[in-house]
Amino acid sequence: MPIRGRTFNRTGRFRAPPAFAGRMSPLPQVPADAQPAPLPICTGGWNTVAPLTSAPPDSAIILDNWFPEASYIEMRRGFMEHCDTSEGAFPVESLMPYHGVTAAGDALFAAVNGSIYDVTTDTPSQDVTSLTNDRWQHTQFSNSAGNFLVVANGADAVRNYNGSSWSTPSLSGATSSDLVDVTSHLSRLWFVEKDSTNAYFMLQAGAVAGALKPFPLGGIFKKGGYLVTIAPWRIEGEGGTDDMLVFISSRGECVVYAGTDPTSASTWRKVGTFLLGPPIGRRCFLQIGSDLALISIDGVLPLSQALLTDRSATARIAFTENIRPTMAASASSYKSNFGWQLESYPAGTRAILNVPITEGSEQHQYVMNTVTGAWCRYTAQNANVWAIWKDRLFFGGNDGRVMEADVSGNDDDSAIVADMQTAFHDIGNRGIVKTFPMIRPIFSSSSGISPSIGLNIDYETDVFVDTPLAVTEVGALWDVGVWDVDEWSEGFTLIKEWLSTAAKPGNAVSVRLKASINLTSSDPITRLNSLDIIARPGGLI
Repeated sequence: MPIRGRTFNRTGRFRAPPAFAGRMSPLPQVPADAQPAPLPICTGGWNTVAPLTSAPPDSAIILDNWFPEASYIEMRRGFMEHCDTSEGAFPVESLMPYHGVTAAGDALFAAVNGSIYDVTTDTPSQDVTSLTNDRWQHTQFSNSAGNFLVVANGADAVRNYNGSSWSTPSLSGATSSDLVDVTSHLSRLWFVEKDSTNAYFMLQAGAVAGALKPFPLGGIFKKGGYLVTIAPWRIEGEGGTDDMLVFISSRGECVVYAGTDPTSASTWRKVGTFLLGPPIGRRCFLQIGSDLALISIDGVLPLSQALLTDRSATARIAFTENIRPTMAASASSYKSNFGWQLESYPAGTRAILNVPITEGSEQHQYVMNTVTGAWCRYTAQNANVWAIWKDRLFFGGNDGRVMEADVSGNDDDSAIVADMQTAFHDIGNRGIVKTFPMIRPIFSSSSGISPSIGLNIDYETDVFVDTPLAVTEVGALWDVGVWDVDEWSEGFTLIKEWLSTAAKPGNAVSVRLKASINLTSSDPITRLNSLDIIARPGGLI
């Protein structure tokens, strides 16, 4: 049964919301036989694989827009507009960072409605027009002439950006508009030909134009399908560095080569062919440290382990093991939708798996803490594509805009609503009926928080929790407030108040908590540090 929504200010005292002003009853006296007990908060992350009756104590049944850190969970920050291309009826389907020789030459490009826009600043410029497709794959490439951004989409000719302008390179040996993917490996560009098993590499190392040489894989792929993508894989080990190149088919056949020069048998060899689950989308590989992560219908897999594991057992070594049923359902329902991508966000210690629920309309993100391996889910960030640029996190929206994430106290002027439900706990007395008269969440906040809380009893998950009330910012902003008039912010405030409940008796309890923020501050921080509950023992079940 839910607890009435209450708003706390930054001093830790209750502020009665207008709807409840004058109606807040005093807290009841705690019975002498009632014992306070700590409940683990959800630092172990979202877990949909464990049964409700035996889930890890620190896991979460629901963890939306809360990010699990090692010792607390924190509400995610919001996003704000970075650049509007004015193509509001069309989604941004590619974001392509360019890194110049110096930081001053860095640029960010977005593909939308048949054009490539420079979105480095909030004033876009339309650099390339009359294109057929906005789903570009890209790579950064350097040679003696400078740094290049090379892009391919399988519908338009390959394009290069050299730091000042875009051009269409002259390529021979393949049809440029048939090249759908591009990567660089040891000073050589590699391309994928759409709807085929052919790869192509630049015959001259270091070149961004010229002759391409075919590298057919049809004789190696035994299960049919087509070549999806190519990924370089650099492994650092005690014996030195191994540079390998990975080719994967739409049926999950993975071929690994090692060496430096594909034109020389003495310096180029096939390591092996392996069978994995079919990949999802062309943007299915991501280098994480010295490993490659693969988005497949079997989950997000570390390639180094997946190649050594029979496919029937890969689920147990997947990064997504704790959310395996959810990942499997998402792969089954949405695998054909455009927008699957895995992005690493080092500044936030996060790996972001973009899941397109409805293509061009609604997307969720399954987010992993790269330090602890704990998962959560982000909602209301509808992104087609993600990119890291200048160590900042950006996504392309469904309305022609490029957004910057992890920077705001709201989602483009809309409230951020976070929702969580803990695992069930028997408070150390399994089989003993208990009542739960009081609960205390302990928050630390730079602004204030308005939680709504409910208790689920004995593995039921249908408790109704009111939508939390809006929070009003407390404290003035530096260089904005009026001296000797406004109340000044004091950094973190610890908020810890006991709340009375009306939950029915039972053996095991799970806490459902919703919270909402809609603030103008650029860096709000709201953390749930712990939960305490009063448990009063009754009779045997």
